[in-house]
Amino acid sequence: MTTKEILIAAFVALVTGILIVHYTVWLESSQDEEAQPSTVSTVEDSRPTPSEPTTELNDMIEQVKQLHHPNAPITVTFWLNVPGKIHFTLDDEITLYYKFNDNTDSKGYFSLFNVSPKGSLSVQLNNKPIQSNRIDSLPKSQIDWQPGQLMTMDTRISLEPGTEYFKAIVTSEPITLEADMTKVLQNMTFWGTSELTVFVSL
Repeated sequence: MTTKEILIAAFVALVTGILIVHYTVWLESSQDEEAQPSTVSTVEDSRPTPSEPTTELNDMIEQVKQLHHPNAPITVTFWLNVPGKIHFTLDDEITLYYKFNDNTDSKGYFSLFNVSPKGSLSVQLNNKPIQSNRIDSLPKSQIDWQPGQLMTMDTRISLEPGTEYFKAIVTSEPITLEADMTKVLQNMTFWGTSELTVFVSL
């Protein structure tokens, strides 16, 4: 073998070795890339984390729902249209009936709260003096008319689709709605509670 042939053979072997090394490195890097997890976020990962309700309104709603007097001296009973009825439609005209059984002959104030399906809090009746052993209604079944009075207005309860929650309470003193209800009730005689949940369809 001549010197020229020896040089050519050595050159070919060198080039072949370089190609083999580069191919091995490229192959290993390709396998590593396939093994690595994708960095693209899924739909579930990209969803925002829901925040906890911390508003004063939600706090008051929870306070209203938690009000309870297990040994109440005054029994509060109320219903919509017919006792025991809990399913309504938007076309129904709603009348609230309520009564108090009180053997203590004490002065008390009746308030009725409503939590709508959307979570808003409203006051249907506020600090209404109670009259025992009789049934009252809202709107009133009979409206007192005074001479010279052009019209009378009364509150009517309107329902929204979904679950409506009502809470009735009787206290010894008028409630200040702007204050923390829990603190207010700690400083007054708390006489009775009742609650009602109804379901409204379209």
